Amino acid sequence: MKKIGRILSILLTALALAGLTLASCTPEDIFETPDGEQEQEQEQGQEQEQEQGGDNDDDEADDPDEPDNPDDDEIDPNADPYTYINTEKYGQTYVYDPLYLPQMHLSVTQSEWNALLSAYDSNNATTKQIHANLKFVKNGETTAVNDVGLRLKGNVYSRKRPQSASSGRFKHVHYQLNLGKWVKDNDEKQSIKGAQKICLKWFKDDPTYVREILVYNLFKDAGVWTASYNQYCQLYISVGGAAEKYLGIYDMIEHLDKQYLKSRKKLFGSSKGFLWKCRSGVSFSKTDDDIGADLDDGKEYRYELKTKTDSLAIAKKQLNNFISNYNKLTGTAFHDWVQEHMDVPLFLRTYAVIVAVGLWDDYWNDGNNCYCYFNSTDPVNYKFYFIPYDCDNTLGIGNSGCGNAGKYPASQDPYNWGPSWRPLVYKLLKFSDFKAIYTAELKRMIDSGEGIMDYDHATLKVKRLQSMINRKVDNDTGEDTSMYDGVPSWSSADKTYYLLKNSSDNYFKAKAASIQKYCK
Repeated sequence: MKKIGRILSILLTALALAGLTLASCTPEDIFETPDGEQEQEQEQGQEQEQEQGGDNDDDEADDPDEPDNPDDDEIDPNADPYTYINTEKYGQTYVYDPLYLPQMHLSVTQSEWNALLSAYDSNNATTKQIHANLKFVKNGETTAVNDVGLRLKGNVYSRKRPQSASSGRFKHVHYQLNLGKWVKDNDEKQSIKGAQKICLKWFKDDPTYVREILVYNLFKDAGVWTASYNQYCQLYISVGGAAEKYLGIYDMIEHLDKQYLKSRKKLFGSSKGFLWKCRSGVSFSKTDDDIGADLDDGKEYRYELKTKTDSLAIAKKQLNNFISNYNKLTGTAFHDWVQEHMDVPLFLRTYAVIVAVGLWDDYWNDGNNCYCYFNSTDPVNYKFYFIPYDCDNTLGIGNSGCGNAGKYPASQDPYNWGPSWRPLVYKLLKFSDFKAIYTAELKRMIDSGEGIMDYDHATLKVKRLQSMINRKVDNDTGEDTSMYDGVPSWSSADKTYYLLKNSSDNYFKAKAASIQKYCK
């Protein structure tokens, strides 16, 4: 009855805002959903307009036959959340299967490849999409998808020209695949068993070839269902009909987009809200702070809207409402409001993993690398979800110029991982019940024999992951051709940390000792 009351309350409010009454409405007026046929037509129009553009996510129409969060399908809070992710429809079960090492075979015409190289030479931050063909081979089964979109990915530190101008040798670079970029099919879009967008990351500065793979595994083991799926793959490329070149082992990562939201619709409650990418400098401490929409025009914003970009004004109002209330409310008012507008236990579990794996290039310490999702388009009635992102600088890799967490990734106080003026975590920890949740999650991760960060458990997982790829690391780029236990040469943590070495400088042992010290 409470749910019916809430629905009627929302309905009456919407009618009032529209200047209507129940008496003046037809049944079609009353039961028309906010995301109806008109919005679908608008998104289809945008789809056609954006075919030649970059890679924002407004080129996918909402599924009209899948209503959000139907009343007869309640979520059991005690159930495994992953049972509510539609991995069969959207390809995660098949593509990111941890039991197999698939192959990605890309073929590109010389003219298309030259266009990508020229775009990079003109602007190394290019979002240029080129045409390519793809074969995905897993356990003897080949899925061929022709005419897919291929683009470069990465920031200023990871971007390189994908082929040397002098030697012609291919280089390790990050790519992104958009299988439905060029071929539009309203019935069944191009995909690998439902998966359409896949990020391909080379293991930049990680001689263990395991950090980001393992961290996403740890998120899953901890029940952080907002984290992307990922898995190793072998990447090959042929340009202009020439023999294939083996680019080596890559990390396939589920892209954060509308498909990601739709697959988790039951857990989010709706897939039709606003998805934001939060870039360097993000704080959630002040409103109107460099907010914009991804319009494929090369512009970047600290808070960058990735879905429903034509509704930026509403999305901005909602974001500012969240930031304003989060910072201005205090005491019981804040405590009650934040539980209504945020999944606090999930957020604190997420941050316990972030701190445990030593991800210093994060929101709290560095003001960087996260997404967030609001599960409605209502400016004041919504739920906020924090989504972890970019997890390579972890497990002992450090940067002494990036706060105490960067210098002491294993031993920094988990209750002061970052500054207090980035409030999302710090403000919650002022409340004893919220702090207790965070503390319990940290302790659970290092529980002897059972915890996902326990030395025996974690090192066994490292060995199993590495055994899948240890004879396949050598590659035709001549880069990153060996795998060993260590950190990159630029790492400037307080000491060199190892993942397999059984000593005090083993990262898992050092982190466990630190958590035991602070979490009494």
